[in-house]
Amino acid sequence: DVLAVAGGLYMIWLAWKIATSKGMAGGQASGRPQTFWQAAAFQWVNPKAWAMAIGAITAYAPAENYNLNVLLVALVFMAVNGPCVTIWTSFGVGLRRFLDRPAVLKAFNVTMALLLLASLIPLAMQVAGGIVPWRDLAEPRNLAPADVHRMLAARVELAPRRWRHHV
Repeated sequence: DVLAVAGGLYMIWLAWKIATSKGMAGGQASGRPQTFWQAAAFQWVNPKAWAMAIGAITAYAPAENYNLNVLLVALVFMAVNGPCVTIWTSFGVGLRRFLDRPAVLKAFNVTMALLLLASLIPLAMQVAGGIVPWRDLAEPRNLAPADVHRMLAARVELAPRRWRHHV
């Protein structure tokens, strides 16, 4: 819980920084962009990259033929990375043209900050000891099929009548 609270507090601070960001003055960056090799070297100390890599290896690389499985996960990451970076860059270029007006940039930053804060709602519910409605259904592998059926039936009974025909 300490790590969750620390991460949540960091995200709140990050949302504040995003919401109050002024953007780049005159559209000019103050420093040089990283070179290809600098960016590649940065990945070795990038905590998001490590979290993603460790998560993928533990989830998708079984112990049997471990080296081959790690290689396959790495190849899949490489195959997916190219198109994702291209799309990310394209959106960045397009948004830069759209966000050149200060009022639009401010509205965009506040919207992104609010969405970041909204993403913390499940964490806040968990830390406060409340119910996280999707947690028990997200991990049904620990439950007997009858338990899953009972939980789903209880959800249908708790749902507003107008939603029940969708379940």
